[in-house]
Amino acid sequence: MSAYIGGIDYYDDVIANFNHFSLPLPSLHKGLSTDPDMVKVIKSKKWDLIYIDGSHDYDIVKSDFLLCGSMLSENGLVILDDSAMNTDFIPPVYASSGHPGPSELAAEIDGTKFKEILSVGHNRVFQKI
Repeated sequence: MSAYIGGIDYYDDVIANFNHFSLPLPSLHKGLSTDPDMVKVIKSKKWDLIYIDGSHDYDIVKSDFLLCGSMLSENGLVILDDSAMNTDFIPPVYASSGHPGPSELAAEIDGTKFKEILSVGHNRVFQKI
């Protein structure tokens, strides 16, 4: 649904940027959120922050949110990328307000379990209650 610059190895790009800024290297895991090995990584501990970005298909975004939300620590944050359609966000001409799948899921989040605390561009941030 989105267009990306071709020829970039995002794994290598992350490593290069961490090295450039003299930051300790992160632990990175390559895979789809639906892959059994990645589900094991997600379920391996409680997380303070999870950024959901990838498939814009509603069913996959919902599955990601349910899995990741269950593994958030108390007061943990989940960021939904591309989820600001049908909000007051008016994107600049070079951007968009998001995609239908993540935006629909964001509108359905149970307010008794998560509260929306911030919107930045087409990203919406929810805190686990």
